[in-house]
Amino acid sequence: MATQEDDLPVGVLSVIGMGSLLFTLVTVILIVGLYRHGESAEFERKVVELPYTVVESNRATGEQRLSSYGWVDREAGRVHIPIDKAMGMIVNESQKR
Repeated sequence: MATQEDDLPVGVLSVIGMGSLLFTLVTVILIVGLYRHGESAEFERKVVELPYTVVESNRATGEQRLSSYGWVDREAGRVHIPIDKAMGMIVNESQKR
């Protein structure tokens, strides 16, 4: 009567297991890297770039106001004048004293 042995190919199974483990680890590391890259890009787009445009807009508005004439309070008769004119008026006033 013939006997059958149930020996498992341990060496082959070990290589397949280690290969699967390595493949899984590399895949997880790549996915985490892609996620962090995307996260960084979104942070730059939403947090860093957006406020810069807001700052530029506010700066342009401020520069326009500093170099023009206009009403501050029409009822009270208060106006704003260009900063260069205002500084010149202050210098002339201080020289008269």
